[in-house]
Amino acid sequence: MAAGRIRAGAALIRGLNLHLGNAARQFCPHDHQWFAAICAVLGTSSDDTALRWNTLAKVTALTGVAPSQVTDREFLQARTDLLNAYCRRGMQASGRNLAAVFSRLQATLFHGGRVSSLRRPAGHAPVSVTGWSAVPPEFAATARRYVGQVTLSLRPGTVKHIEHDLRQFGTWLAGNHPDVTSCADLQRHHIEAFKAWLSTHPTRATGKPLNRVSVKNALINLHCFFDRITEWGYPDAPVRPLVFTGDLPTIDKPLPRFLDDAAAARLLRAARADPDPLARLIVEMLARTGICRSELLGLTAGAVVQIGSAYWLRIQVGKLHNDRYIPLHPQLKELLDHWVTHHRPSAVRCDALLIEHNRPISNYRVSSALHKLAAGAELGHRRQPKRGVERGCGWVEASVGARGRHYVAATLAPELLLAAVRSTCRGGVSIAPPDLFGEVYMRRALIAVLIAGFTLMAGAAPAFAAGNPSGTGLPSQSCQDIVANGGTEPGNSSSSPGSPFNEPTSTSAGGTGGQHYNETSQYDVACYQVSQH
Repeated sequence: MAAGRIRAGAALIRGLNLHLGNAARQFCPHDHQWFAAICAVLGTSSDDTALRWNTLAKVTALTGVAPSQVTDREFLQARTDLLNAYCRRGMQASGRNLAAVFSRLQATLFHGGRVSSLRRPAGHAPVSVTGWSAVPPEFAATARRYVGQVTLSLRPGTVKHIEHDLRQFGTWLAGNHPDVTSCADLQRHHIEAFKAWLSTHPTRATGKPLNRVSVKNALINLHCFFDRITEWGYPDAPVRPLVFTGDLPTIDKPLPRFLDDAAAARLLRAARADPDPLARLIVEMLARTGICRSELLGLTAGAVVQIGSAYWLRIQVGKLHNDRYIPLHPQLKELLDHWVTHHRPSAVRCDALLIEHNRPISNYRVSSALHKLAAGAELGHRRQPKRGVERGCGWVEASVGARGRHYVAATLAPELLLAAVRSTCRGGVSIAPPDLFGEVYMRRALIAVLIAGFTLMAGAAPAFAAGNPSGTGLPSQSCQDIVANGGTEPGNSSSSPGSPFNEPTSTSAGGTGGQHYNETSQYDVACYQVSQH
């Protein structure tokens, strides 16, 4: 069985609790050497290597395929059969340990080039497949046809919300109006009743009704669904408009939440004192670049590039459908170099920058790092603001100072920034199309216009623009800009308490000037004066 010459059933392997690892090591020595070499590269302990090898031997006994020849087909088949055999015992925890070992074995086989994915196989069909069983068949067929079309043009996260809202509406129809079988049977009073239910029905996750933003998004998805299937000529389209602008609840627009200078400094100090290098890197990356969590998770090992004498971080194509470059702070560049050199495994079959336990980190890993360090910094419960085009705003380190506008300009979507500049030159402010549901795009466009306007008024150009004019007034450049382009620091600026160059490091808390930078600092004036001599 260990060599694959005799096949055994999953029930037999589970019933006898066979340990085939030693036999497989004896009869398949070359396969064991290959497997042990992969585990050694991945830093797997000897005990865990033995567990994974024993499980791989069970896969061989089930499928009759040699350990080094196991592919996706054999791995998934054996995993399903063995877990089902263990779960038949009826115990609550049956199969959990085996499932965990299979997950680690999958990582070993992936990095060894035998299986194609690190993603754990789903234990059951997703609700997007099984949830339509309670929906009227005609409505379900139309809605799923529509979802299939928007899948080709919208991002997966958007499609997920559309599918959920349509399935929720169909399930509500089946329970409250069984006489409605298709979209052609819908009347205005159905929509009004669904609106009332949607605003008052408690959700499974929180036990409370949806907030106004979620209600509005659900109604927008229904409106688009009804309008588009009518325009596309679907056979069971509604006979008249059902959702109108007045149905959408008015949304409050509070100021975005962000960390002030003192809170940001406490968070960075907590991150630098934390022994977890990945947690510190996560906080420093988010604080110094302004990227969102999905972009952080999408960074690759080759994301840091050198353009001229400066280092930049390349953000891959994502939510904004473009890639762009963000200038890297020198301390962040050092952190990234240290992470790649000392912590990121180099022999893995994965190009993600942030890897832990030989897998790309997850959303949960980022959230847990932020929550832990926020608690250590005594920040209380804070939620990271969501960013669309407004990158560089919100939670970006305040000590960027005068370079903040260049950071924002470099990280904005290029076409929106260009449109914003043109609109500012024309004296206009509206660069988004007059769409009925385009409020969010108008807000983003307005922010882009304001940023471009401030940039033009400040005479913003590349960081190596002309120096300060003679006379009095605030400096037009910061020390960082001047020194980065060949200028000279004032004497003792790296140790003076008020200097912006005296920043916190791993061995020093830094001075007041480094922690609370002010772009009108006297060091900017001194830096300009020194750089002219």
